[in-house]
Amino acid sequence: MFLRFSRLISILIISFLLISCGAVKQGVQNKLEKLNKYPGVYAKQNYIASSPPYILINKYKLLHFVDSNNKSVAIAVAISGGGYRASHFALGVMSGLEYFKIKNTHDNLLNRVNYFSSVSGGGFAVGFYLSQYSKYLSDSKNINKEFSLSNAINSDIKSNNSLNMDLQSKFANFKNIDKTNFPLLLQQGILSRGDKLPPLNLGDIFIPKSSKTDVTLPLWVANSSVFQNSSIFSFAPNVLSEYQIDGYYWHNKYQKLKNANNLPMAFAVAASASYPFVFPSMTLASSTACNEECYLQLFDGGLTDNLGIFTALNVLNQDNSDTKILIIIDSAQVKDQVYSKDKKGPGWVRLLWNSLNASPDHMHIEVQSFMKKGFKEFLCAKASNVFLSYISLKDYDKVSIVPTNLHLDLDQQQYLLRAGKYLSKNSKEIIEMTKFLNGSYSGDNDLGSCKTK
Repeated sequence: MFLRFSRLISILIISFLLISCGAVKQGVQNKLEKLNKYPGVYAKQNYIASSPPYILINKYKLLHFVDSNNKSVAIAVAISGGGYRASHFALGVMSGLEYFKIKNTHDNLLNRVNYFSSVSGGGFAVGFYLSQYSKYLSDSKNINKEFSLSNAINSDIKSNNSLNMDLQSKFANFKNIDKTNFPLLLQQGILSRGDKLPPLNLGDIFIPKSSKTDVTLPLWVANSSVFQNSSIFSFAPNVLSEYQIDGYYWHNKYQKLKNANNLPMAFAVAASASYPFVFPSMTLASSTACNEECYLQLFDGGLTDNLGIFTALNVLNQDNSDTKILIIIDSAQVKDQVYSKDKKGPGWVRLLWNSLNASPDHMHIEVQSFMKKGFKEFLCAKASNVFLSYISLKDYDKVSIVPTNLHLDLDQQQYLLRAGKYLSKNSKEIIEMTKFLNGSYSGDNDLGSCKTK
């Protein structure tokens, strides 16, 4: 709510000035003209503007799992944006996935996930999970212990509660709009792996096929938005290489980037969550892509795809597994009603407010309605079985409205974790897909099979 309020205030200020005296209106008009002329620069290979690069999974080592019939399985989880509401609801869902055990293994549905695609606050959840999980894997004392995300969450809440660091009071104000150590605090908090391990970077997630390093973590793609042409920017080494990125700005200081693998994941998460009017853009630099020095200004991934669904579908489509599973975690609390009690049209304040949120809200509705047929048909082109699950916060019975904030009280935190875990553990689709993986599936063929009757 705070993030939306900041954007609304900015528009109201401009609107107020536009209806003021002629001199002020002329000054505002001049400002708007300058904004419209925000400098762009053509790349040497200008196809990159109309055909933005995307992650190519064949360049990286991938986790590989099989079901009880020895058929390959690929699971992708797409997590929506929405500040701490998104991160905590997603963590609840993910900890619920641990409840579903894979027969004859020490695995559960969560650690069988091959791909994560996150947007904004959803990246906080994935970042915390993978940081804690990789920390667990590195400790030889844990060889006979099973990792528990639920325990990691509870431990964090009882100690320093980095999951609920008050980012709102630190950054969500106009004084800090041009400077931020947002990624640094993410690295020291949610993404911390303790004193013995360095923070995650792209190279920890994306292991080149030529590398001798074993792959232990799923591919995690944090999605951002390019300001200049509103395209999706998916953080992966091959994407940075195609954009010819050789530098980035960290706490307003230029950092040379000789190898895309060395980019901190905290930078990617910050770029994915850099909400306009609250955070400044995160900046990548290139000395070779254009005929002059040029930059990518990156903002919140929710501006282009607030569900992370496009990247999730993209990686699943590239994967050659026989069975494909897509789980979407949506923290939005979109209104279900379509009718109005008022025969008059909305007032201008209400109209402005709804206009700001129309595109993201509409996408949540369309994706959910398109899922059963469109997504399944798309993924079935290269698979024998496809399972889909859409887990939405608005489906939780004990509804409590939680704003899109960067700080929660403890009750809100626990409510979101509880809601996510409950919806995950009671999802009919997730129960059925787990039965399928365990060889005890006896449901309707239309639920998972790509074969038409």
